[in-house]
Amino acid sequence: MDHVHRDHRPDLALDVRLVSRRGFFNSVLIDLGLLNRPLAFMASPEGAMLAVIVANWWRGFPFFGVSYLAGMQSIPLELYEAAAVDGANAWRRFWHITLPDSSTS
Repeated sequence: MDHVHRDHRPDLALDVRLVSRRGFFNSVLIDLGLLNRPLAFMASPEGAMLAVIVANWWRGFPFFGVSYLAGMQSIPLELYEAAAVDGANAWRRFWHITLPDSSTS
């Protein structure tokens, strides 16, 4: 059982005791040196609204990601191949094929 924990780095691990007192985001921001002390994010109306916005965005992210992937996969590869044969670089293919075709999906 000793071999399971040989690569454990306590300096890189989050201390669960501190996270439970400070909160996850405060712990990360303090550990990165961006904050000196924990902030009460939910103590103000602006902080509470930001938390609701982030939670809603996080909840919807998988749906939008899958929808975007489906739209990108619906663009025929022949368009990219034809543009490459015509000498279009990656930026031109993105600008003239990917953007217009992804907006119609």
